[in-house]
Amino acid sequence: MMIKISQDRRATSFMASAHFGGLAIFAYLAGRMANWPDFAIGMTIGITLASLLALILFSRTDEYLLSLWHAGVSAGFIVVALAFVYAPVFAGWSDTFLGTANPTQAAAAQFAGMLAILAFYVGLHVRWLRSRA
Repeated sequence: MMIKISQDRRATSFMASAHFGGLAIFAYLAGRMANWPDFAIGMTIGITLASLLALILFSRTDEYLLSLWHAGVSAGFIVVALAFVYAPVFAGWSDTFLGTANPTQAAAAQFAGMLAILAFYVGLHVRWLRSRA
């Protein structure tokens, strides 16, 4: 049995998920830098993933929301491509950020994933703010 949700409600859910996900990824970054407890960092990851799932489900509501989705995905892809090209350069810096003993490309790759999600939300919100002006 499919539940019918109005287009306005889907659009509101999309934007709420985008805002919560954006706040959660910034909270994750703050938690990693401030050494928050693991459960707090895990909670921010869970909110981010739930937000991404809601964004995927509601992204095809209309053309405007789809354009926001595409802006975020494009920003995330560019960051992933650049991060993997420059991963050896960032290996030492990500070692300090992630607190690992040896700087490795695996640590830089983990950092690239976090940057991609951050870039997704930044790209989505920049497009949203530019379209409102």
